[in-house]
Amino acid sequence: MEVVGIAMGVVKLFGKDIPVRDEMCSLNGKDPVPITSPYVNFYVRMTNCCLSNCGFCVYHKKINSIYDITDKFSRWKFKDVIDGLKDKVRINKVAFTGGEPMLKQSDLMFALQETRRRFPKVHITLNTNGWFLDDLHFISGLIDCISISRHHYNPQKNAEIMGSTEAYTGSVWIHNEQVLSSTNYQLKHERNKFHFRCNLIKGYIDSAKEVALYLDKMAQFGVTDFGFVSLMKVNDYCKDNFVPPIDIASIPDTIMTKEWKKGDMCRCQNYMHLTQHGKMVTIYDRVDDCPGDSTGTLVYDVDCLRLGFDGPVLTF
Repeated sequence: MEVVGIAMGVVKLFGKDIPVRDEMCSLNGKDPVPITSPYVNFYVRMTNCCLSNCGFCVYHKKINSIYDITDKFSRWKFKDVIDGLKDKVRINKVAFTGGEPMLKQSDLMFALQETRRRFPKVHITLNTNGWFLDDLHFISGLIDCISISRHHYNPQKNAEIMGSTEAYTGSVWIHNEQVLSSTNYQLKHERNKFHFRCNLIKGYIDSAKEVALYLDKMAQFGVTDFGFVSLMKVNDYCKDNFVPPIDIASIPDTIMTKEWKKGDMCRCQNYMHLTQHGKMVTIYDRVDDCPGDSTGTLVYDVDCLRLGFDGPVLTF
């Protein structure tokens, strides 16, 4: 695959040449800054299973219960991989993902502890669909960001998007609202770690007006960090429901603080916004026109290491 508008180099890992970036993204229209210390972003795919069935997601196997999980996360292979990465290349960030990583809570705890032990200063994110908010306090001390998929401020509409029969009743998401609102919730002092990620989807959150409503309603749960992401055109659902980037800066009491561009491939913008209820929040939005790019991306995929999510296996 040809990657347009981005300079690349290589680093040697596990006996193979791994493509990495030579330049940072362009910031606010300035020329890209050279990268003097090559790095990779490391993703840990705990399982390919998920209780949700989002139409835009191509990285999951739909299951009806936790007893349907068939894949087995290999702990010893994971340790070999992170030992092989340590001191060989700079790790820019680590993200635990899936499927749904909270389906593998014992393995997740193990992998987080081993990762934090080897990379004590690296930023660690957990990407979760939000089904298991009650359990997050077990691991919150090991992670820097809890990125929760929440694609609409209305629980029933969010459940429609998540695509599960059980979730469609809205009971899971109404419960989550109660958990987030509870003053006794163990994570109440760590709301600063919460990040709500909302995909822009036609007929749901698809305009500046809807973004403003989302921010106003969801910020009342104490969350102050939000992301709005255009669908990556990886399947027919994404193509049919794609929403072009929204002019978030047009929302009243909003200011854009940064704009990043990676060649012709993707663009991110950062904002500050004051909601109608007087909550100050941070926002980013992103559009990615090259979702298959694996430059500088390593993925521990359940029991092997890959270059990118769909790339070749580097270690068994």
